[in-house]
Amino acid sequence: MKKAKKKGRFSGKIKGAIAKKASTRGNYGYLKLPKGISIFKEDPKKRLMMDIIPYIVSVNNHPDKENGAEKGEQWYYRPFKIHRNIGADNEAVVCLTSIGKKCPICEYRAKLMKQGNADKKETDAIRPSSRALYNIKPKDKKAEDAIHIWDISEYCFQDQLETEVSENEKYENFPDLEDGLTLNIRFSSETVGASKPFAKANRIDFEERDEPYDESILEEVADLDKVLNILSYEELEKKFLEMTEEDDADEDDDVDDDDEDEEEAPKKKAKKKVKAPEPDDDDDDDDDYDADDDADDDEDVDDSDDSDDSDDDDDDDEDEEEAPPVRKKKTVSAKAKASSKKKRKK
Repeated sequence: MKKAKKKGRFSGKIKGAIAKKASTRGNYGYLKLPKGISIFKEDPKKRLMMDIIPYIVSVNNHPDKENGAEKGEQWYYRPFKIHRNIGADNEAVVCLTSIGKKCPICEYRAKLMKQGNADKKETDAIRPSSRALYNIKPKDKKAEDAIHIWDISEYCFQDQLETEVSENEKYENFPDLEDGLTLNIRFSSETVGASKPFAKANRIDFEERDEPYDESILEEVADLDKVLNILSYEELEKKFLEMTEEDDADEDDDVDDDDEDEEEAPKKKAKKKVKAPEPDDDDDDDDDYDADDDADDDEDVDDSDDSDDSDDDDDDDEDEEEAPPVRKKKTVSAKAKASSKKKRKK
């Protein structure tokens, strides 16, 4: 009888690590960069000349659908929201309201605020921040003559763009391939409290393009609807609560025990402490400041359990001079985690 071959110490591990690395190659935080397209980063106190190139909308629930961003049509940008400092690695993650779904982080925040004595620093720290993605061709001589993805907070660019276009309607055709305009953007260097300097557009001039674009460029641009790295509700909740697979298994046992003997009080687990967020000086994908992190929107929470925070973003930019909130990380009890798990099972 042949002796069974002993399984090596590294069996399955290295292959799994390679597969995982391949699956995340090209990822840039909460973005999945298409091959050959890089991120563009604006500089404070400098001018930028660029063309915004539209893309073909590929989803039925684009946030600007009512304004013309219907599936199959051209549109010039992709608005979305993020939550910062989430999980053990203090990641920035896409808020699920960006695709019209319920978000566990927004739900948690809404419940905190309904308690009446919520810690403002904590609720501010997990408020969703509004951002925007664009396909652009920079006109700077130093920049490569190629498509870039520009990821910037709406406060730092989109708000100024909308102001300029609303004041002069002849500029609204700026993204058109044939009759579009080149944007000449002037940035100021701003800070809020102790934040790092960030670039904010304070003037945009529109100039005639050197030449029109051929429709074939639409095959080169990124599908901005597919660039976002969007987690499922369960994945996002797990990351937010900092639950491990072991925690998940333990909670399953706790829930089963509760179902079998409801009269017996559930065992109390020690609360899991969460580390304070690390400084984000090295966050290359998030150097610009989202001023909407500072707004006080306590009055925007309604009495329902729905966590769609689209309403409380309307007032997000009203308090720019307040220092950006330092996140006070939450402590989530195992009991709360088990309750959440039980709720999902139902």
